[in-house]
Amino acid sequence: MNRCSSPPGSARDRGADDTTGQFSYQHVFSPEIIADVRGMASDLTATLWSNPFSTPIYAAQDRGMREEYIKATTSIHHGRQEWKAGIGAERRSEQNRVAEMRGTRS
Repeated sequence: MNRCSSPPGSARDRGADDTTGQFSYQHVFSPEIIADVRGMASDLTATLWSNPFSTPIYAAQDRGMREEYIKATTSIHHGRQEWKAGIGAERRSEQNRVAEMRGTRS
């Protein structure tokens, strides 16, 4: 007897999606002053689902993560001096929805 076999009609599936975008912009104000702005955004999702005939566990999961990043820098060259300044920001968020129902098949 195989205890790992699924009953007839049961089905499970999963999916994943990843979307990423980047940008970069550089501006030369003069031979001594340069500014640079860069950014990135990424969205990752993963899902797992089964039909009602999947016993003893009916699974439904929806997970995801989103990340965003931006930074800006300026470089100034004056004589023998090199001045640099910049700022950056990052944001991350996660979502996690899980539904699990246990039961027996009649």
